[in-house]
Amino acid sequence: MTLTGSTMRTRLAKPSQSGSKRRARPGESKAFVLTAAAHKGPECLTWPFSTNVHGYGKLSSHGAAHVAVCAIVDGPKPSGRHQASHTCGRGHEACVSGAHLLWKTISENHKDKIAHNTHRRGERTPTAKITTAKAKKIRRAKGLQREIAEKFGISRAQVSRIKNKVQWAWL
Repeated sequence: MTLTGSTMRTRLAKPSQSGSKRRARPGESKAFVLTAAAHKGPECLTWPFSTNVHGYGKLSSHGAAHVAVCAIVDGPKPSGRHQASHTCGRGHEACVSGAHLLWKTISENHKDKIAHNTHRRGERTPTAKITTAKAKKIRRAKGLQREIAEKFGISRAQVSRIKNKVQWAWL
């Protein structure tokens, strides 16, 4: 990825669509990407400009800032199955340190999220209707699935998925 001239102009979404950080002036984001790529320290280097709703630094023409830094540090993206992975586990906090970024497959990156406890599964998903404790109780519960579903306020199909380890399988 080449980071030159007009390809690095930063354009921000409305504040409600992004983080609370300030808008970058022309050339600032490009300069910071290059600084982040050269960063070798163990501490995180936080993106000082606009972030997306998940906390990752934004670049208008190249998507996420950490991806641009990873391309400089670790070379071009090896395949469509690779993602810029944070060894520090703080990508959602806008870390763009070149020392913390490398390409990993989607599966490897997901395993890292579990190891860093930054994954979104179970009650951490915005659509979860039950907690981990309730899922464990449902798994142990005896009786008709319809009755268990009524007791916990979920569907019979959801009870079936929990008991058959289709969902909440890691418990």
